[in-house]
Amino acid sequence: MRRRSEIEEVFDGRLVGFHVGFWDYVTFAALFVITATGLAKAVLILGLPGHIAVARKHPEADAVNLMGWVGFLAVIPWVRALIWAFKPTTVIDIRRTPGEERRETDAMIAEMTGKPGKLTESLNAIVAIRAGFFANAAICLK
Repeated sequence: MRRRSEIEEVFDGRLVGFHVGFWDYVTFAALFVITATGLAKAVLILGLPGHIAVARKHPEADAVNLMGWVGFLAVIPWVRALIWAFKPTTVIDIRRTPGEERRETDAMIAEMTGKPGKLTESLNAIVAIRAGFFANAAICLK
């Protein structure tokens, strides 16, 4: 007579107290799908204020994004972040010109999205021009 393995004993129901059948596996799969869908919806909803702020080029998009993610602790901060994402800023910083503010906002949004912004491209062009100038200057000095 052959001795049954531990796995066969578990699936036969000796260790769990009942026989695990087809409908039990269907239930486990349904619970997994429901949990995964709920988690995906939560991630989508919690990140919504940040995505809206980035799309609208909000000057404080990083703060709106953070407040949207922290909003899962209570509903009120998330609602405030959603309103803030749509509302243009009313703070006027007299230390900077609007052009500087726009360049800083573009750079911050580019950093958040992982794309090189116009400022990064401009800096790379300046570095390339300087490298070419110094290379030509070194050749002329020889």
